[in-house]
Amino acid sequence: MRRLASLAFAALPRAARALAPITRRALSLVASRALSLVAALALFPAAGLAQGGSPQPSVLVQTAVPHHGNLPRTLEAYGTMQAAPDGGSETISLLRGGQLVSVMTFLGQAVRKGQPLLIVRIDPSALAGYRQAAAALALARGDRARAAQMLAQHLATRDQLAQADKAVADAQATLDALNRAGGGSAEQTVAAPFDGVVANLLVSPGARVAAQAALLTVVRSGRLVATVGVEPAQRALVGAGQPARIVPLYGSGGEPGSVVSIGAMLDPQSRLVPVIVDPPDPPVPSATDPAASATGLIPGDPVRVVIQVGQMTGWLVPRDAVLTDGKGAYVFQLDGDKAARVAVTLVGTVGDTTVIDGPIVPARPLVTSGNYQLQDGMAVRTDQAAPPANPPPAKP
Repeated sequence: MRRLASLAFAALPRAARALAPITRRALSLVASRALSLVAALALFPAAGLAQGGSPQPSVLVQTAVPHHGNLPRTLEAYGTMQAAPDGGSETISLLRGGQLVSVMTFLGQAVRKGQPLLIVRIDPSALAGYRQAAAALALARGDRARAAQMLAQHLATRDQLAQADKAVADAQATLDALNRAGGGSAEQTVAAPFDGVVANLLVSPGARVAAQAALLTVVRSGRLVATVGVEPAQRALVGAGQPARIVPLYGSGGEPGSVVSIGAMLDPQSRLVPVIVDPPDPPVPSATDPAASATGLIPGDPVRVVIQVGQMTGWLVPRDAVLTDGKGAYVFQLDGDKAARVAVTLVGTVGDTTVIDGPIVPARPLVTSGNYQLQDGMAVRTDQAAPPANPPPAKP
């Protein structure tokens, strides 16, 4: 390399070779000063940090004061509004067979008490039976009158008169039963027994119906219950009398209730344990809609039921304050101006509030926002405009 430089220097003109020593000295001086400047710049940050001139990076967080308390332990279940098992519905049938002449209702129609629903033309055989019963009563009364006359003439005994009285009573009872079934009318009108909704319609116009065959089912207004299903593992948590809240899936609002029945076997279709939740007081039927309750719940409405099965005790914190990783759940508390990681155990969550258990220090603020950027021991600065901290207990 030096040989090539020498050859290149020899190839220069004489004037250039005369200036070369001066150029090399100038370049050497510039390079020396540049190296000194770089070294000074490299040492400046270290000196500044050693003297405390450059602050360490920190994370802006919001904090809250830890609050110890209770929240209701709840269980959610889903189902539908159905007729109450104790008189919430009635299936209508006739004691006489016949042919359906007119159907004046439809499935799901809201009906009022006494509203005509069906008209049935009674079979001639049933009418003939009524006429025979009426004739039998008339005959029994005639026999009784003759027996009484013969007894007065000492031509009959008191036992014969008693038998005639029994025959009259039997014939009268038969005719009364037929009168309750419709009497001798050729057509019979089926009316709604109470305010409600037609939940099942089993006939159509022109169909022939047998005696005592089911025709339709009417669900009573104000006697609706929520029938829901719970997992078999949760059955032991549910008990009769526990408070609950019935919330419609579509819409707003809801109404309070209580558990009245817990099934002892699985539903064959849902494979869940059936639970019945009943409002404490029968809802008032609407003046315009006899099928709806005061809160708007109607038969078949899908609902979510929140059952209070106990109490959760621990530290009440905002749900976002709790983080999880491979080591489990944890929160951050402030130890001076440093973040301290605290391992906790999740007890439960209600709404936006989480109940935790662990070695929480009440005097140390709890980080509620910005915690996802933190690591154990990291410097922090607090937001003075943070909202106060104790989260209110959430409703079930």
